[in-house]
Amino acid sequence: MTDEERKKFLYRECERFDGSMTYEEYEAAIKKYLMLCDWRYSEEGAEERVMKDREYIQGEFKKKMTVGDVAIDIGYCCG
Repeated sequence: MTDEERKKFLYRECERFDGSMTYEEYEAAIKKYLMLCDWRYSEEGAEERVMKDREYIQGEFKKKMTVGDVAIDIGYCCG
């Protein structure tokens, strides 16, 4: 992934709720965000973080919160 693609994902795609996204795609985007943001979670670390906060993520998906907001909530503040 180029730096431009990374920025597009983090700062454009994840800053709006995509109503066509399934819950599974939403969760995958949160994992991807955690791995690409400045915290640079490993794939295993991102998976662990998402699994630990799955109930919270499901609630935020129902509220139509952005991927970026949820990733920041669980990644930086740890849920």
